[in-house]
Amino acid sequence: SLTCSHKCIHTPTGPTCYCQPGYMLGADKTSCVDVDECQEFGSCSQGCENTVGSFICSCMEGYVMQNNSCLAVRGEPLLFFSTKSEVRGLKVNSMEYFPVATNLPYVIGIGFDSVGGRVYWTDVEAGKETLVSAGLDGSGMVSLVTNGLDMPEDLVVDEINRNIYFTDSVRKHLAVCSLTGDACSVLVSDIEQPRAVAIHHNKRLVLYTDWGSKPAIAMVAMDGSNKKDLVSDGLVWPNGLAVDEILDRVYWSDAKKDTIESIHMDG
Repeated sequence: SLTCSHKCIHTPTGPTCYCQPGYMLGADKTSCVDVDECQEFGSCSQGCENTVGSFICSCMEGYVMQNNSCLAVRGEPLLFFSTKSEVRGLKVNSMEYFPVATNLPYVIGIGFDSVGGRVYWTDVEAGKETLVSAGLDGSGMVSLVTNGLDMPEDLVVDEINRNIYFTDSVRKHLAVCSLTGDACSVLVSDIEQPRAVAIHHNKRLVLYTDWGSKPAIAMVAMDGSNKKDLVSDGLVWPNGLAVDEILDRVYWSDAKKDTIESIHMDG
């Protein structure tokens, strides 16, 4: 016989206890203990409070709960992407596409400055590698940086300090330039295969991927100091990179594994 705190079910291997939703079997395999759903990734979009047998989700200031997700109250989310010869945008809520720039030589990385309302991208046309920016409607196109580039890959805009960070896979470095393009500096050199780059503004960190012989997701202070690897195991070709500053999480895509993965900023 087996005494269970909730209920018992007969299985081919004998009687087994099981628990109601929100609980799990304790170490003695007979009693039920509360599950802390807040420790499970993805239980809530932002805030999470564990309760006995359940949990409560909440949103931070400036967000509202909709379909179990926290959405920003102000503005419509915009998604920008490239098709090699074009830079396009998508209004996420209305699913409305719009062109930013067309008939371009070879676009790779894209960044957005919500403060200035401008889109930035890297163009790797052979011999004419450039960092470019334009308004949302493609007006006011400007070539910001035209020298010292070999294969500028990804880029990200620091909206607060008015800088732009980018990787260059031929020069094997992570660099930064002012948004006016008149001052640039190399932050990290000797990166085997630099690719994606992202920023955590609150922690004043720049993160980038290296998909070389020792793939890693690394982070460094905005002045180039205190470099260290955030992830160095289980990676093959880490390419795309994004930071959730609300939950302090990093997301990346692995082009070899065909996966999207995530980790907390504390590792």
